[in-house]
Amino acid sequence: TESEHVVVVHQGRHVFDVKINGEAVRMAGELVDRTLLQQRMLDAWQKTAFDWECKAVVAARPGIIVEQLVLSRLDPGAPEKGRVEEARCHVVWGKTMAVEWAVGR
Repeated sequence: TESEHVVVVHQGRHVFDVKINGEAVRMAGELVDRTLLQQRMLDAWQKTAFDWECKAVVAARPGIIVEQLVLSRLDPGAPEKGRVEEARCHVVWGKTMAVEWAVGR
């Protein structure tokens, strides 16, 4: 859950650098290496949640989530340029307790 195995791709290129073994590897703007991407997925399959994470995350079975990238165009300084925005809502017992909003990671 700590973004070690998160890869953002747009038009066949990495949007951000990629974390490998805790270190950021410069890949932003580079063409996606499909072999590396497959290896990262296989590595992730062997991972488990951290002990401090909630029981639902610890009990979750391995899987892959593929999402369609939607670029925001809300920057008034550059409305023609799309950027990555991420909103995470933390829900407890059906109520949103916290919202995180990350722009450009």
